[in-house]
Amino acid sequence: MKKLLILPAVLAFAILAFFYFQPKSFRPFYDDAYFMKDEVAGHVHRPDVTREFVWPEHEAGVIRMVTNNLGFRSDEDTRVRKADGVVRVLVTGDSHTDGLVENHETFCALLEKGLNDAGETAAFEVINGGTGIYGPYNYRGMLSGSLHLNPDLFLVVFYSGNDFLDGLRTSSLRRTIRIPRRPRSYYSKIKEANRLHHGSVWQAFNQDYFFANYPEWKEEAVSTAVEQMLSAKAICDSSGISFAVATLPRYYDFPNLPVPAEETAAARVLGLTRDEIASTRLLTQSFEKRLRGEGVRVIDLSAGMDSGEGLYWQEDHHLNVAGHEAVAAILYDELREVILTAGAALRR
Repeated sequence: MKKLLILPAVLAFAILAFFYFQPKSFRPFYDDAYFMKDEVAGHVHRPDVTREFVWPEHEAGVIRMVTNNLGFRSDEDTRVRKADGVVRVLVTGDSHTDGLVENHETFCALLEKGLNDAGETAAFEVINGGTGIYGPYNYRGMLSGSLHLNPDLFLVVFYSGNDFLDGLRTSSLRRTIRIPRRPRSYYSKIKEANRLHHGSVWQAFNQDYFFANYPEWKEEAVSTAVEQMLSAKAICDSSGISFAVATLPRYYDFPNLPVPAEETAAARVLGLTRDEIASTRLLTQSFEKRLRGEGVRVIDLSAGMDSGEGLYWQEDHHLNVAGHEAVAAILYDELREVILTAGAALRR
């Protein structure tokens, strides 16, 4: 319990560090009105909150992010007690899963709709437990804090663009590892790159920059992420919950996508080469291989996202509406049998 109580302070510090480099235009998604501390997960959404901000790329020109009675991204309340005959899927992930889109446009909402429209006997509920600034430790903590919801399947959507570094950062703050102290010039370059294009930095280049300077920490980063996923799997196994991990690629994992001049300039400030930017894909492949070796169901979302064209906002490279639709379709195909099996078990 002592370790669990330390986690909120650790995550609060990490959030403040994250905010320090964020431009004001990016902060509506991450402000204190949207998050609150949590003793197990580190931080969660505040319940019954509505956030609305201008987003020119969205068809409506604005995005409304609404949380329900339990702080999940849904326009409907979530009942703590699962209704009879309902298969409940609990999903977690970072801000991509949380969704920089309307509630009904998130891949969780679309997956739920697809399952229920298929005409099966069981009803299906997909809970969106994705939360901005989450990483591997949060995913495991979110599961631990949600066992009372009695999910049938727990799905982690692991974002390859910053989750490896997030795991190291939390381990360092918890003093289980000691990351080298970075010089002031290191942070000055991040700040300058962030000024040029914040989306590229926080969705990819910040992590790339760290591993370019400290490549010896790559293996530790993968191991940390694997350990947290296996810890979540152990919780699921002991609770009769199916478990799966989906890896979500970055915008830069699709080599044919255009890289605007300001993003190229941000990479240049950080001294990143093409190979260093591409190396995250190798980390993800190692992560996937090790999890599969431990019997974890792993879904590589990049395999079904074709060229990636039109799936990310240009402003900051979060998944856009079409991106959420693509992810929902992949998850439906990959997890349908697992979810239907859970539904069949309910009828027995």
